[in-house]
Amino acid sequence: MTFDGTKWKSYTPENSLLPANSVKDIVVDNNNNVWLAMSEIVNNACLVKINNEEWTIYDDSALGFRPYYFGNIAIGRNNNLIASLDYMLSSMWDITRPNIIQFDGYKCTINNPVDEYGNSLGYVGVVNTDSEGNIWASIESNEVELAVFNGEKWYNNEPDCPFEDVFAIETDLQDRIWVGTGTGIYIIEK
Repeated sequence: MTFDGTKWKSYTPENSLLPANSVKDIVVDNNNNVWLAMSEIVNNACLVKINNEEWTIYDDSALGFRPYYFGNIAIGRNNNLIASLDYMLSSMWDITRPNIIQFDGYKCTINNPVDEYGNSLGYVGVVNTDSEGNIWASIESNEVELAVFNGEKWYNNEPDCPFEDVFAIETDLQDRIWVGTGTGIYIIEK
């Protein structure tokens, strides 16, 4: 949508290269590319990169798998896109499906949160990153609520941690992690 001071113009599939109406999240990378996470219907999600007037659509053929439904997106330290996949509309509980992807515009890497034994920590809610390149993820399971990936290994909170129902994760300019939960805000200082 644009606003010229007097008129609004919205972008739709009918008047633009937008492949669907439902934009789940928007993020701008370090090169000023605008990334959209699109999820109109399940099993038909895609990513869109807008660079000035050039629109690039990344669907299942570019990603290497069929995304079920996108959650949120973030930009990593190396300017790669981090995305969560949302399975809340699914009637099938299968935690082996992709939960987090990293995408550099060419290669998509699936990065599911697992414990030290390779077992899934659960479904991912939201993701974000910090200045060190760590991926922070809310986890929907009985014991784990928050996990962090340092590029090699996932670490998760202890079962007695005060986090409950993590809905938002954001990193501030001092590289503190703000965690919005059902019981308030928590600030992680590294």
